[in-house]
Amino acid sequence: MGTQPIWLRDGRHVLFRRERALYVASIDGKGVAEVLSAAPDMIHSFTISRDNRTIYMAVSTSEADVWVASVR
Repeated sequence: MGTQPIWLRDGRHVLFRRERALYVASIDGKGVAEVLSAAPDMIHSFTISRDNRTIYMAVSTSEADVWVASVR
């Protein structure tokens, strides 16, 4: 499955992450749905407010520059 599962207040759904996205799964077996994607960035951790209306996330971004130099 994923990591860092958090049960939602309804007691029937769990929110979890898989690297670049958050998903919700229902315990009645109706499947898994993507809630949001941070791609191409990586979600490291998340939490949800007590009223289940706000998600807080720690996301990292990787950037790189390629420089070319001519030697004369």
